[in-house]
Amino acid sequence: LLRNNISLDYLDMLVVNSWSQNHELSVTGGNNKSAFNLSLGFMDDNGMLRRDKMRRYNFKIGGDHNLSKSLKIGANILYTYKIFNKRNRRIFNAAGNAGPIGTLYEEDGTYKVIPDPVFADNQENPMLDEVPGAQIHDIFTNRIFGSAYFNWEIIKGLSFRTNLGINIDLDNEGKFNSRNSFDQVNSQESIARVKNADYKSYTWNNILTFKKTVGIHNIQIMAGSETFEYQRTGTEIIG
Repeated sequence: LLRNNISLDYLDMLVVNSWSQNHELSVTGGNNKSAFNLSLGFMDDNGMLRRDKMRRYNFKIGGDHNLSKSLKIGANILYTYKIFNKRNRRIFNAAGNAGPIGTLYEEDGTYKVIPDPVFADNQENPMLDEVPGAQIHDIFTNRIFGSAYFNWEIIKGLSFRTNLGINIDLDNEGKFNSRNSFDQVNSQESIARVKNADYKSYTWNNILTFKKTVGIHNIQIMAGSETFEYQRTGTEIIG
């Protein structure tokens, strides 16, 4: 092999030049009673491996409004949608452990399972997942985060505020490894997995505040309550 100058640099073959882009657009405005904000965002991030990519879209809107001198309300909502095409991270360790001497291809042009059966302790070929469709791992995430408040100055020094926050996270994940993929080449069995997970929570708190100055003393008394609820549901199918 050395005589024939057959030397393999797996990291050089696996790692590619990558790029990322991030764009944000925001608008704000208002008057003496109201204020609002609006923003849009997009991110496209390519990883160091082929078909390793993450895209994110986000939208945010919020505002505050004075109903009167003593009443104020406001709300914000953020929505994010993310797509992650994920590669097998074990490939990096495999590329580092694989021997530099060997034969990459079979005679029919397919990747050899064990390029170097002599010196690399039967290390599987780190290039096996480079075949389109051999390994697929897609994650789709929808997230909504929102908050709203109501503030009332009942009398001078006495105020009441209520806040409500919600958090919704919907995750869908699909994964497939063919019988010839890096993870499944030893068992020679294809495997597929579909996983869905939903996370939902809300927080509601109420605060009553009293403030008063007596001479050189500042007095502040607070009373409040908080309610929190969390729910998780999910399914997973493997075959």
